[in-house]
Amino acid sequence: MNKKIAFLCLNPWETFLPPTFQRCVKDYYQWTRRQALLREESLYCQEKIEVYGEPKISRGKKAFGENEETLQLLYVQSSQKEIIEEVFAMADVVFVGMSGSKKECDRRFLMVLPWQEKTIFLWDGRILDERFLEQIQREYKLRDNQLMEIKQLPSYLTEAVMNQ
Repeated sequence: MNKKIAFLCLNPWETFLPPTFQRCVKDYYQWTRRQALLREESLYCQEKIEVYGEPKISRGKKAFGENEETLQLLYVQSSQKEIIEEVFAMADVVFVGMSGSKKECDRRFLMVLPWQEKTIFLWDGRILDERFLEQIQREYKLRDNQLMEIKQLPSYLTEAVMNQ
């Protein structure tokens, strides 16, 4: 069972960008957290957010808690290589938002490439069309189950991620 789930926003200044570059990763993290609380599941949550103009995120605090039986959710908003490596090394599965810009998609994909198998890419049908998505899937060699449209995610997370 996947107990350590990370939600990774690779651009710490994403909220200031046009909608094409923004992703739904934080919204999905918050939704997942609410669902776990409604099911009265034991839960450990943490957020690490790199804020513009403030010092970089410290690596001193562990990304996930000690209890292996507890569902652990981690939201990270950072572009620091060390933080991203730490998240992928510890997480069972990592959700990353797919951008509507090919250049931005390439940049994000290169950041997660070494951990491609652990990654599920979230996409939004209001921003990405099927043709663009097929091109990305073919180019990045992604399996069908690594691309999830945000409106399909609630049942996907419950069935495929939490119950593996």
